[in-house]
Amino acid sequence: MTSLHNRIFASYSILIAIILIILGMVVANLLIDFYYQNLEQQLEETAWLLAQENIFQEDWKGPAADIGLRLSVIDDQGQVLFDNEGLEEGMDDHSSRPEIVEGYAGRVGINNRFSSTLQQEMLYVAVPVYDKEDNIIGVVRVSRPLTAINEEAKRIRTIIFTAIIFVLPLIWFLSFFIIRSLTRSLSQLTNRARAIGSGEFPRAQNVSSSDEIGQLELVFNEMSNNLKHLVKNLEREKEKTVNIIRKLPVGVLVIDRKGEILAGNPLFYRLLDIVPPDRNPSYLLNITHEPSLIDFVRDLWKEEDTREREITLDNPERHLRLTATPLDADDSMIIVVQDMTKLKKLEEMRKEFVANVSHELRTPLTAIKGFTETLCSGAWKEEEALNFLDIIEKETHRLSRLIDDLLILSRLEAGNDLTSGTASLDSCTGRAQEILGKNIAEKELEIIKKIPSDLQAGINEDDMTQVILNLLSNAVTYSPRKGKVIIEAGIQEGKVYFSVQDEGPGIPYKDQQKVFHRFYRVDKARSRESGGTGLGLAIVKHIAERAGGQVELESAPGHGSNFTVWLPSIS
Repeated sequence: MTSLHNRIFASYSILIAIILIILGMVVANLLIDFYYQNLEQQLEETAWLLAQENIFQEDWKGPAADIGLRLSVIDDQGQVLFDNEGLEEGMDDHSSRPEIVEGYAGRVGINNRFSSTLQQEMLYVAVPVYDKEDNIIGVVRVSRPLTAINEEAKRIRTIIFTAIIFVLPLIWFLSFFIIRSLTRSLSQLTNRARAIGSGEFPRAQNVSSSDEIGQLELVFNEMSNNLKHLVKNLEREKEKTVNIIRKLPVGVLVIDRKGEILAGNPLFYRLLDIVPPDRNPSYLLNITHEPSLIDFVRDLWKEEDTREREITLDNPERHLRLTATPLDADDSMIIVVQDMTKLKKLEEMRKEFVANVSHELRTPLTAIKGFTETLCSGAWKEEEALNFLDIIEKETHRLSRLIDDLLILSRLEAGNDLTSGTASLDSCTGRAQEILGKNIAEKELEIIKKIPSDLQAGINEDDMTQVILNLLSNAVTYSPRKGKVIIEAGIQEGKVYFSVQDEGPGIPYKDQQKVFHRFYRVDKARSRESGGTGLGLAIVKHIAERAGGQVELESAPGHGSNFTVWLPSIS
């Protein structure tokens, strides 16, 4: 007799016993319920028949005693007017009895309880009594002792469970031999299953018969072979999953409630500046003392809203978003770490940009608004009116240039209208000089141009003109009166360079990396006086980078500035 046989036999024996007991209980309860329902129906029918009689007349009380049931008549105040047991004189107020309450409500009241008057369990059924105007004037209640029904229920249960006791051994006896004949043929398959469970895959077993057991052996052979291939595939998939986790662009760590590290990829440790553990088991608190990370891990199993948090590391400054997701019924957590440093910086740049735009727009608008209000108040008749209008015109032009530069910068950053082409540097420089001719003449500047007439760059002419115009405009603005501006272009190391050198005040070293930022000015007061928008160099940088080039700056305080743009050449 095998252990498998014992388990199957015990399981079936218990199952059959439970089924028979439950079935017996169900049948017994159905029969008992049938008796109870039948009795309730009889009492209800009797009560309705009595309620139709003129039951409140004194001459009816005599015949009422012959119905074979206990009869009580209660008026609408709860007083017992008649009881065929002759106990109405000593009975208390019945208005609160459950079945009486239902009768007063116009419904059939049924209740099963112990009667303190008769000292036995009774079944009560009460129905309302109506007068000729359909008003409830009382309740008729009939009842019957449950002693006989309880005895009958006990007898039914005894018969059913006696039958179960006699039938069970016969069923167990037959099950024993049937199960043994089946388990005997399964012993070899059991041994092979143990071998497979220990990681061994024995050779396929010869099929001994063509019946169901033989088919099982055949299927088992196929299963063993498939399982062998499946295990190999799972090992490969596991290795692939580990490699994927290691190469994910986010940090990943899996820990349990005790803080033990179950898995983690290298990026997680790099982002948090943690040395990966070199032994197992390893706990997070033993390899890091970062307070924000420790607090996050400790709060993981408290509330769901603590499973996402942003932390900041001081050295180096790094903004990280930690997101935890429960695994294995919340017994372990997978923590995903995203580096938000660049996004934070972009957000700061966006806020700074909005503040700068607001400030730059407010200045000319305030001037326009102020002088316009002055003119509207009557100043247009004075001699200063033309001066006011001149200021309004300048501020309007400045506002227009600012908006145009913003639109150009927005188009460049969005990558819209990306067109390739070639541009003649000499022709584009001439066009920029024409546009700035008035400014150049006013300051009596000497423009020295060293550009080969046939030099071309891999950029469209509009963008090249925009670059030259912005660089030359800055040089004209900051050059001293009767100074020199040198414009030079050529080819070096396979690239085209274009430089604009002035004799201005130069740019401090601490500001040289910031001058290409939007709205950044070294001398804010002077820049606004000259009508600059603070976007020119940012536009130059974006155009150059979009064309595949770059911008360089050489400057020193008191020695002027030299801006050089490197662009692809035309072979």
